[in-house]
Amino acid sequence: MQDPYQSVMLKTYNSLEGDHKLGVAKDSTSLANLVDANTTNLSLKFEEKSKLIQSLFKNADKWAKVAAEKTEDARKLGVQL
Repeated sequence: MQDPYQSVMLKTYNSLEGDHKLGVAKDSTSLANLVDANTTNLSLKFEEKSKLIQSLFKNADKWAKVAAEKTEDARKLGVQL
């Protein structure tokens, strides 16, 4: 399956003759490389954000456990009083 930009570039390329094809081929290659680089950058950013979110959830889980322990301690003290 072709991406829309590939389809347009291919139609343009096929409709040209001579020296113009080289420019279209270079532009098409540049565009494909740019899309690839952007996809790679987005993937890396999503991976970084995912790791950050996992870290935040681990910290939240630790604090939730501490809060549960403190709540239990406070309940026990309340019963003793």
